[in-house]
Amino acid sequence: ILFPAVALLEIVAAGYRQLFLSTDNKEQSLITLEEIKFVKALVLTQHELTEIFTQIDMLKREWSIYSRPWSSAGPDCMRPSGMASNDFIDSLLDQQTLSQHSLNEFTLHAHGRINTDNTQQKSTTILTTNMIRDTTWSTHDASSVYSHLSTRGYQYGPFKINDLSSYYLLHPSLLDACLHPLLALLPGNDTTFLPISIQKFVSSTNKNLSCSSNVEMRGNYHDNVCGLSQERTYSCDLIVLSSGDKNSPSPEEEILCSFEGLVIQQIQGARAGRWTLEKSIFDKLNAAVDLPNVDRDEHLNMILKDYCMKRTWIDSPIYI
Repeated sequence: ILFPAVALLEIVAAGYRQLFLSTDNKEQSLITLEEIKFVKALVLTQHELTEIFTQIDMLKREWSIYSRPWSSAGPDCMRPSGMASNDFIDSLLDQQTLSQHSLNEFTLHAHGRINTDNTQQKSTTILTTNMIRDTTWSTHDASSVYSHLSTRGYQYGPFKINDLSSYYLLHPSLLDACLHPLLALLPGNDTTFLPISIQKFVSSTNKNLSCSSNVEMRGNYHDNVCGLSQERTYSCDLIVLSSGDKNSPSPEEEILCSFEGLVIQQIQGARAGRWTLEKSIFDKLNAAVDLPNVDRDEHLNMILKDYCMKRTWIDSPIYI
């Protein structure tokens, strides 16, 4: 089970709110994380518990997220409300040791900076709700989209999203679902992409993602998505807003959160593996029939080769 990258942002936002924001402070209505780097994916298993730590340096305005196996923490590892034990405090002094598999088996997963200056949150590059009025592609068949994504290694829903507005600040499941259209627009087959960095992430503390009945995502890739760069990455900007308020005279006030400079990268050497084998060539072709930027040549050539008859002329000598 791959722990979503947006869930790491939820953890940092919760720590930020606990340390920096108070309930009667109405001026700080935004949580801004910058220079976010996802170093290593956090993989969870069903048979082993994982302990996650969040480190926030209040002086440098920096944060990091680590994990270690629960078995390495010892019997006294339960620390609610951010209370740390002595073994963890000593390890925080050496960043290099902590970022690798140390004696306590700590692993660095993500790090970045916190911007506490709420007076300069007007972005010059982020999308506005009026930038994209005429869409070039739309679909109401979500099942075909997720069927196509399953061939690329993404095993999504459908699952009912419970009402956890009182527990989450961002609601990671819903926020992660807002990123799914970005994956559906990518060309190629049987390739998996994961986020590696975000230049800036801004979220409102006054509006909860799960409190909106309808959520809309609008995004823009920086470059043409017809091919990959040498780094095999794509970068984009996107905003998440309440779709019912898109015609508001002041649409920026309705933005729930925004991503600037979100970079996703193809996993080197990764193929969809067992998910690809579970679907026939016809199922994969039907799932991608309504999707843009899908390279159908590979599937069509395979069908022609395996299922279509080909007339072959053979020169035969003529005997008189």
